[in-house]
Amino acid sequence: MRSPIAANPHRFRSASRTLLAVAGMLFVVLSSARSRAREPDTPKALTPERIASQIDDLLEKHWRVSRLRPVAPADDATFLRRLSLDLRGTIPTRQEVSQFLRSRDRRKRSKKITEYLNDGAFSRFHAAQWEQLLLNSAGGARPESAHLLPWLEQAFESRQSFGSIVRELIAGQGMSDENGATGYYLAYRSELADLAGITTQSFLGLQLQCAQCHDHPDEDWTQEDFQGLTGFFRSAHASGRGRGPNGPVFEVADRSVDEEQQDALRRIAKAIRRHWDVNGIPDQLSDQDRRRFRGWLESGEFPSRDELSPYLTGLPADLRQRIHDYLERRETYGTARYLNGKTYQPREGESSRGALAEWVTSPDNPRFARAIMNRLLGHMLGFGAVEPVDNLSAPHDTLVPEVLDLLAEQFVLHETDLRTLVAAIANTRSYGLANSSEQDLAERQRVERNFAAHPLRPLSSQQMFHALFRATRSDLHLQRQKPDQDFEEVQRKLLKKFRYVFSDDEAGTGDGFQAGIPQALFLMNGKITNEAVGIPACEVLEQILQESKRDEDRLREMFYATLNRPPHRKERDQLVRLVRGSMAGHAAGVSDLYWALLNSSEFLTNR
Repeated sequence: MRSPIAANPHRFRSASRTLLAVAGMLFVVLSSARSRAREPDTPKALTPERIASQIDDLLEKHWRVSRLRPVAPADDATFLRRLSLDLRGTIPTRQEVSQFLRSRDRRKRSKKITEYLNDGAFSRFHAAQWEQLLLNSAGGARPESAHLLPWLEQAFESRQSFGSIVRELIAGQGMSDENGATGYYLAYRSELADLAGITTQSFLGLQLQCAQCHDHPDEDWTQEDFQGLTGFFRSAHASGRGRGPNGPVFEVADRSVDEEQQDALRRIAKAIRRHWDVNGIPDQLSDQDRRRFRGWLESGEFPSRDELSPYLTGLPADLRQRIHDYLERRETYGTARYLNGKTYQPREGESSRGALAEWVTSPDNPRFARAIMNRLLGHMLGFGAVEPVDNLSAPHDTLVPEVLDLLAEQFVLHETDLRTLVAAIANTRSYGLANSSEQDLAERQRVERNFAAHPLRPLSSQQMFHALFRATRSDLHLQRQKPDQDFEEVQRKLLKKFRYVFSDDEAGTGDGFQAGIPQALFLMNGKITNEAVGIPACEVLEQILQESKRDEDRLREMFYATLNRPPHRKERDQLVRLVRGSMAGHAAGVSDLYWALLNSSEFLTNR
């Protein structure tokens, strides 16, 4: 019997070719699939909800490994108050509380997050936070920095990326009343070392201050590192341009090293010649010394401190000291160097501050995104992944670093859009947890530090100020009392008073306080509180009395307006009896109760 191959050899060869072609195609497809499997996934910008979901997964894994059980979710009233304070810097109105608690919308929390992110108060609050943080080491707001806060508010309101905000703060030029970002440099223009320290601490999470005088004792930073970074700010120069409506006006410009050197030499020479014109040339200076002096001026070559010292003889002590200080700064901070050790190489059309700003905020510099996101975690959850929040270089307390990695990566992918990452954290399970009821302090702190419960935090001075105004509408009362005064200026002065009383921030990390006796006395005996709760003065209390006739309803509205929650049954029954039994009369009893709510420890906290 003939074989099939022998019977039809052409058909067999054709089938063989087909099988070989199919096998070749399969090999190519499988090889390509294996190659794709080996390629790492390219990170993509995720929605806030998706980022929140990934954070939840990371934290739940951490809780399981740490054998921690997170507390129950916070109730709606607690969540709303917390969200309003964290995003807008003030408490919600009683109408907001009432509507939120009545709503049956399952997505009402995420919708409220979006609403508050679009509220103008978000921009004002976060601008004020950053202004205080940046100017804290300069002793707070200064007249020459008066335009910094309005500029920050506008930058946040216009949805400017946070990276571009920081770049302008570091390298801003122009007239101070036209470019308020220059106020940051102006606050520290006579203390460039402080400017370098607060810049690295705020934007890179590095505390280099210890390296100002010596190598850092606990970290790798050297005195040379600090001096090199400070050298980037030497190019800036401020010139007075008179006064404007809000204080002195300056023009900030950058000069090349040669320009700065020649200008300084001309000014020193002018001071020396003026002194010689009045007092004569010192006898110890020979004709050769004078020719050398003229040679420096003509060539632009800058003499050393030792070379210049004989020419300063006889100058007034204060002028001589200023020149010596300049010469010391010039020698100490003469060479600008990045923290990676590379020396700055000037480029056409670029200032050294501009180069530093680009390096700080570059997507290739992981420190920037990590520093900003760690600070944001601390603001929203009470703790950063790394503590302290502004010292990432030598972390002694680090938890769930994967969360910080994720946030930093997404911050870069979203082109440093701060609102997106705020929304992500606010949508997490951890942010929505209740406070811990654990009685053992050490255990409660452990649960809170591991993001398994929301810590009970005192309000910042700014939050306290705006919460008090929101609960009483005492701003309207003050406007009626001072109709001829600029109310914004009145508010600024009052807020300064609040910051003085309520701030306890020796570390310079922001605006916070630990509530104590001075703060309690300020609220209980303060003119604002006592005047604001009188029924004719307090708009909120007057409206409540007009709208509600039953004491139970009035009590509920007073709780909504101050503590942002309904009273518990026991509280309601006891407080209604107290108001009705007030010996000073019903109206006085209502006013006293409102005063007590405003002075309660619960009003002073962000729960």
